Amino acid sequence: MINIPNQEKPLELQGEIILERPANLSSIRFRGYRSTIGAYSYGNYDSIIHNSDIGRFTSIAHRAMIGPIEHPVDWLSTSGFAWNDKGIFGYSDEFNKIVSDEKYVIKKIRTTIGNDVWIGSNVFIKRGVTIGNGCIIAAGSVVVGDVPDYCIVGGNPAKIIKLRFPTSLIERLNKLKWWDYLLDKSVLGELKYSNILDSVSKIEDSISSELLMKLSPPKIKIQRKDSQLVIEEIEMQR
Repeated sequence: MINIPNQEKPLELQGEIILERPANLSSIRFRGYRSTIGAYSYGNYDSIIHNSDIGRFTSIAHRAMIGPIEHPVDWLSTSGFAWNDKGIFGYSDEFNKIVSDEKYVIKKIRTTIGNDVWIGSNVFIKRGVTIGNGCIIAAGSVVVGDVPDYCIVGGNPAKIIKLRFPTSLIERLNKLKWWDYLLDKSVLGELKYSNILDSVSKIEDSISSELLMKLSPPKIKIQRKDSQLVIEEIEMQR
């Protein structure tokens, strides 16, 4: 077991997390059996993540809900008594008289969030959805379908508002995959990221010249056992 900063410990945890360090989990409630988080990603106050795979450099704002489980919709009732869910009312003797032995099999459907995604406050993302690299999800959006790379979406249900960049530049960014590299200032200099064309060209040149190293974050697994967090290093990428 290893020690990690409090910023890398989840606010709440069910199941396990596979984490590239550093990532800030201190405001995130994780539910379900497993989620994965890429380096330099973070969640803000009271965001909730279920069984999701999240890339690097992704920003999740306050009270975002990602990939929650769903209730059966074609049974007598959607309430937990019909499908043996004792988590909420298990303390009640009256509830235990009515709860069914029949269990609702929740399929292990995963939700995927790409790299460099910005998810606004109070966003809901349906389980099984894939959000592409570089997307921006406007605050309050309800996302029920896949979102292509570098789209800005918003609304209920969320719809594409516009592309962040021209298609030719999006193709360059997806080929570049800058999030896979250590953007070392000793190589790139004081790059002005506000000038995206200059930034992309400089990173492209540095990669083709083999001047930039691949980003190699340590990877850990976090579980909760006997009310304690158990943290172990599972891989050191080289």
